[in-house]
Amino acid sequence: MSLFKKATKQATHIKLCVTGASGSGKTMSALRLAKGLVNEAPLESGKIAVIDTENNSASLYSDRFQFDALDIQPPFESEKFVYAVLEAQKAGYECVILDSGSHLWEGVLDYKDKLDNTNRGATNSFTNWRTAGEKFKKAVDAILQARIHVIVCLRSKQEYVIEQNDRGKSAPRRVGMAPVFRDGAEYEFTVILDVSNTNSAVSTKDRTGLFPQDRIIHPHITEDIGKEIRNWLTSDGPIQSSPASATQTPPTAQAAEASTPPACQPATDKLRELMSKTGITEQQIFKRFNISGWVDLSEDMARTAVEGIEKKLAAA
Repeated sequence: MSLFKKATKQATHIKLCVTGASGSGKTMSALRLAKGLVNEAPLESGKIAVIDTENNSASLYSDRFQFDALDIQPPFESEKFVYAVLEAQKAGYECVILDSGSHLWEGVLDYKDKLDNTNRGATNSFTNWRTAGEKFKKAVDAILQARIHVIVCLRSKQEYVIEQNDRGKSAPRRVGMAPVFRDGAEYEFTVILDVSNTNSAVSTKDRTGLFPQDRIIHPHITEDIGKEIRNWLTSDGPIQSSPASATQTPPTAQAAEASTPPACQPATDKLRELMSKTGITEQQIFKRFNISGWVDLSEDMARTAVEGIEKKLAAA
């Protein structure tokens, strides 16, 4: 008898990442996603757990969602996160939210600093990084290998840009940049949803096919987005977005055909990655090429934009 068996999505659990600046609505978005994922009835409890590192801030939503919470206080040692995820799985929860995974990374950085200061002269920084990195890897592995759904909230670095407001006056606007996490580690997740300061969201990584680059979740993430993902996991056929979860005005047939992304868009993908790291906005890119949206952005345009951004970064 073969050791192999037919692969199905039903045997997997989603690993989601929600990124955004402070105040963008990450916690609320994560709770809505979790409720949609587990199909929670209004008065049902015991399906969702929250690992809260934000001074019990998630409990402020306890009047709107049913969930159990575990408060983690500093120091944010990686072992605390591993233990919490394993306990959530052991207790039978269907989905656990880690709010915030940025504290996990900051705890690893603190641990590395302590090694540098305690073992000064006995070990070098490279060796200490390896030791600290092993702790981080164990925590990430616990998340990725958990046999329950996991949603990790990551706080994005913040920066202010000066733009003209609707009255034609210059005003500062807060924008999110790269998440506070080990560089690139967030891409271990199945889906990354980046929440803007206006609460709308776009996907910066998606292995489900539900969130193409030109899809904007507006005005905010809802339970319907979680239901879409749940339906995708429980079906081996193509899943169509439900009417309740539509995020834009239905396009014409011609527009729909134009909005279908090519199979490979390396320049566009690279551009989005650089935008998230530098804080460059979509509006700036669209204005530069005199286009109305991502659908109109060609690979040549994206390549030109990438080259320009990289030159500025190299000169900085």
